[in-house]
Amino acid sequence: MSGSHQNPHTDEAVVPVPQVGDPAPTLGKDVHFPSDKPVMVVFLRHCGCPFAEKTFKLLTDLSNHHPELHCVAVSQSTQEETDKWIVQVGGEWEVQMVIDPQRELYHAWGLGVSSTWYAVNPVALWHAWKLGTDEGIWYVYPLLLDAP
Repeated sequence: MSGSHQNPHTDEAVVPVPQVGDPAPTLGKDVHFPSDKPVMVVFLRHCGCPFAEKTFKLLTDLSNHHPELHCVAVSQSTQEETDKWIVQVGGEWEVQMVIDPQRELYHAWGLGVSSTWYAVNPVALWHAWKLGTDEGIWYVYPLLLDAP
């Protein structure tokens, strides 16, 4: 299993989710929010996840149609996996990518680890199947991102 799927942190490292009106937690020293634009931050599942792909495609479409927004996507996969995946899903357009394989930013924003049941329950599997059959968005194991 790829290292990007392992979580070295426990849920004790997760803080409460920020509420509307709270200052945004940091996204690291390399990410600066523009003062003149609203910012949308999206936390993705691992690269290869059909839900992450769908979310990312919606975000890139939003960034293309609304230049007044600053769109940020946070990836829990490695830089290498994310770079390959972005090319496969069509590019990042105006979305700023932040890489967080240790999920420190996820935890700082109140996002912990889901249960296995949450990820593989019948409803989640049905939605994943529908993304594949309806939109051609299928699960891709990260180590196969180079496969033809």
